[in-house]
Amino acid sequence: MRISGIIFSLFALPLLFMAFCNNKGSINAANDNSGKTIQWKELLSGQGSSIVTDSQVVCTSSASFDKIWEAAFNDYPGQYEKPAVDFTKNFVICCFRGNVKSAGYAVKVKDVESTDDKLKVTIEYSEPGPGCMNASVIETPFTIISIAGKMNLKPEYIKEKNITKCD
Repeated sequence: MRISGIIFSLFALPLLFMAFCNNKGSINAANDNSGKTIQWKELLSGQGSSIVTDSQVVCTSSASFDKIWEAAFNDYPGQYEKPAVDFTKNFVICCFRGNVKSAGYAVKVKDVESTDDKLKVTIEYSEPGPGCMNASVIETPFTIISIAGKMNLKPEYIKEKNITKCD
């Protein structure tokens, strides 16, 4: 095996494997300003969807979730299993990062809290820093969370950047 093949095996294959792994999170809780607890759970995250722009979508019914699921994952048959959601008790927020230029990018929800008139969702956008070695692939990172309760507040998305240090 040539040196380039060894380098590819050591670096690119593990990155590609990690890029397409799904994470199912545990239930998270955040205290809101009124002292109530908001429970939320990461249902699915990954590196590939058909949503190519930075966007967030609230789904309050099976019909709205079916619609965004088809738009986001129709080009990825069999790669993701659609999470089951009881929309009588929960709603869903889908966060899409859009196209990114290489591996090493991610999107995740860090916190959910309510104020008197807003549902604040803090989203962390991770990206590789200077000196990071990443596969040159176009990815479209996403995460989907469910939140306990009914959606009755206007969502506000707070985006935080997290740059991975590789030097």
